[in-house]
Amino acid sequence: MDKKKKILFYAVSPMNYAVFSTIHRKLEQDPRIEITFTSKFEGSKNPDRLYRDVLGLINVNLLNFRLAGLKRFDLYISPDIMMAGKRCSFKVHMFHGASFKGKAYSDKVYQFDKLFLIGEYMRSKFVSDGLLKEDDKRIEKVGMPKLDRFFDGSLNREKILEPMGLDPKIPTVIYAPTWSQQSSLYTVGEALISELSHEGLNVLVKIHDHSYDLNRNPVDWREKLAPLEKGKTRIIKDYDIVPYLFASDLLITDLSSVSNEFALLDRPIVFIDTPGLLERYKNTVDLEVWGRKSGYTVETIPQIKSAVQKGIENPAEHSEVRRRLAENLFYNPGKATEKAVSSIYRYLELDE
Repeated sequence: MDKKKKILFYAVSPMNYAVFSTIHRKLEQDPRIEITFTSKFEGSKNPDRLYRDVLGLINVNLLNFRLAGLKRFDLYISPDIMMAGKRCSFKVHMFHGASFKGKAYSDKVYQFDKLFLIGEYMRSKFVSDGLLKEDDKRIEKVGMPKLDRFFDGSLNREKILEPMGLDPKIPTVIYAPTWSQQSSLYTVGEALISELSHEGLNVLVKIHDHSYDLNRNPVDWREKLAPLEKGKTRIIKDYDIVPYLFASDLLITDLSSVSNEFALLDRPIVFIDTPGLLERYKNTVDLEVWGRKSGYTVETIPQIKSAVQKGIENPAEHSEVRRRLAENLFYNPGKATEKAVSSIYRYLELDE
């Protein structure tokens, strides 16, 4: 029997796993492939902390982060720029989001043999920044596999909202700020959630994984947000935001790449203007090409509430921009997993 091809996946957060979970589920069905996971999560180099304790993955192969750089694998896949699998024969970088903050565009990508680019905007940005050539062999036009579920019929609004005790007939908004101490979570988060709870809406709150990490934040957001979970407000603790985006009629965010993901659904978006975030990313942020043109940009809580009402009453506003943005940002909508898996088989020299 031929020797199995070995793949090492690396993640720094539950959200990272969501980025490649559909790929993992496809590949794990192939008896010719052996999959191992490693991580560095919330200061722990023990992968049990992330994969077993948080994600609930039981029957999987795990490797301590300290050993990951010493072992040989045929393929390394990571949504993070960290090169944990230094001795892997072939290295693939996936991107965890299509963000305008600009952090993804650096020469650190040169560590990888292939880059699973999310869309044409990302490709042209790498080229215009002088980081990649037009015909760079590292380029693989994949898309965003985790978003395939928007299109494959696996998600159902009623089945997502009803188990949470929410009426799917009521308009649902989701608040999903980016991770940063300059984000709207820190400036208006608690007050906004409280105010929205009186608007007759289902309110979903999904903060970034890193916002719960006490090593990265001066605030214990689990404790802070818990009292706000009442009535029709739910604090989403699931690592995977995709089902909750699908179930929502409108998104409230600040400078998070989740706004671009939500644009694929062509639904209203409200951006909270956060000067601190813009200052933090002033040397890399790109608001010129698309930025916040896909929705309403507001500053105060009364303005946010007004924009939410406007978006729910007129969801078609900004629709043309959202559709053009999504086309520019995402390759292969609904088929990105298929493209990624096909590419991986090619790298491993395996027949599909």
